[in-house]
Amino acid sequence: MSAFEGCAALGSLALPASLTTLGACFIKDTPIREMTIPKGVTAVQNNSGSGALDGSRVEAVVFEPGTVTIPAYICSSYNGNDTLSGITIPEGVTAIGDSAFASCFALREVTLPASLQRIGASAFLATGITELILPAGTSEIGYRAFARSALRSVSMEYDPAAAPEDVTVGMYAFSYCAELEDVALSEAVTAIDSWAFDGCGSLRELVLPDSLRTLGSSFLQGTAVETLTVPTGLTDCSYDGPLKGSSVTEVIFAEGTERIPDHICAESPVTNALIPDTVIGIGTRSFFACAMTGALTIPGTIEVIGEGAFGSCGGITALYFDYDEALSP
Repeated sequence: MSAFEGCAALGSLALPASLTTLGACFIKDTPIREMTIPKGVTAVQNNSGSGALDGSRVEAVVFEPGTVTIPAYICSSYNGNDTLSGITIPEGVTAIGDSAFASCFALREVTLPASLQRIGASAFLATGITELILPAGTSEIGYRAFARSALRSVSMEYDPAAAPEDVTVGMYAFSYCAELEDVALSEAVTAIDSWAFDGCGSLRELVLPDSLRTLGSSFLQGTAVETLTVPTGLTDCSYDGPLKGSSVTEVIFAEGTERIPDHICAESPVTNALIPDTVIGIGTRSFFACAMTGALTIPGTIEVIGEGAFGSCGGITALYFDYDEALSP
């Protein structure tokens, strides 16, 4: 670690093709402005979050063609990096390691290659990136991958031919991106984990894709989203409730929905739920302790109401079934 620290006259350094490991802060306090990382570098000996380039003055990093994985902690900074503003990630890279660019405050844009499949935990945590386009083949956006960044828009490309079988937006993936206003999820997303958009106070709308099957706890906590349409394919919701802590007051279950998922509105501020007449079942704790008040009318097509479906909904005064006269006995 710190191999060349303080070498004040060292203006450039060519790393050999044989290199496999870099120590933390290895060019700290040198005047080097550009660095090319050989494709053979696979490991960084980070020191409490300080990566290979922490403490350096490097402004541009180029990863050599042939690189498959951007090493974890390669550019991460313990106290924040205010100089690194440009990175070049070549086609062929399939993974970006954990905390690879964490706390690179001056990094305001990044172009991700079409080959990318996985973005590791905290990979772009607290960066200055404002716009993000995720390639169609990306299957995993890791824990806190873009949390506390300067993102304003996120778009996920979609190509049926390239789409992975499962695409997961990880826990806290975009949490506390305070300026995030526009999110376009692809039709390949199958799971959004807990607190994925927690604290995104500028986010007022989110369209959930038809491919979605799983929602984690409080995934919209602290956002400004007030109305949410739940797709027909959603079947698995966290026990604590996906809408807990959110601003969602109206939930629309898409036409064709047959079963209201367990826990979907549990402990939420939801006051109005639009349930289509295709629904035949309401799941366990679906509306447990939600904010509904007054009389509630549900379709007469309902055959099963799960345990605690409307439990602890102290504001509901009456429950009516809206039977079609033609189907009534």
